[in-house]
Amino acid sequence: MKKHTNIVGAFLLQAASTAVLFSSVAHVNAMETAKVVCGGGLGNKRCTDKNLEAKVVSKDERYGARCCSDTPFFRSKLQDQFGCCVHGGTVTNVSGPGLELAHIYKGEEWFCPKAVTYAEAQTHCSNMGARMCTEEELNNKCAKATGCNLNQALVWASDQASTPFPSMSPSIEASSTPSVSVSESVLDEFDFYPLMDSPDDGIGKISGGIEVYAKECMKNDNCAGFNSNGWLKHTIRRKSQWYQFTDDTSLGLYV
Repeated sequence: MKKHTNIVGAFLLQAASTAVLFSSVAHVNAMETAKVVCGGGLGNKRCTDKNLEAKVVSKDERYGARCCSDTPFFRSKLQDQFGCCVHGGTVTNVSGPGLELAHIYKGEEWFCPKAVTYAEAQTHCSNMGARMCTEEELNNKCAKATGCNLNQALVWASDQASTPFPSMSPSIEASSTPSVSVSESVLDEFDFYPLMDSPDDGIGKISGGIEVYAKECMKNDNCAGFNSNGWLKHTIRRKSQWYQFTDDTSLGLYV
């Protein structure tokens, strides 16, 4: 009987040790991995066209990085047209590990985090006085169109817990079906706000129609949107600063 008890005890001890081992391995694996998601937001057509789906990967792999902060930082944008309450940004004027030289603007070097490890992404955002964006912030387009052509690439999502995401203000609603006849494949990248426009902050005015405006904006990584008159915009102001520029519901702002 004593021998039987010893055997059972040894078995239980071994089972407990195995469970602890598996638990420890799972914990280590969780610490060594993180999620990457589309830099242009959930459902972004340019990511889906490339079959770029959110996934969990090793933190030693290399992906893009986008940063968020409650306060403004270098070249950041507060995109509250998407319901965001944080500033999002990507390009930086501070060199760091893994960053690529993007271009030189008025003698100042600008860098892009196109292929960085998770740790390098953390350093990049910290150097900008920001933090890595959470999965929720990235999915809600809080860092969309902030440089480095990462709208169509996978970027690191912070493994820190996010805070509840506020609902979009109902004062200005986006229309899912603009009343102009356009190619859906071009415009499904944009939300349409009939009658409205965001002041100033234009990259330039082009001609050719809505499809051309959309294609040119998609090709320009600094373009955050455009209006029906052909003005491409590098910044979309807060909704409270928008204004009605027409009575024609087929015209408006594309973001």
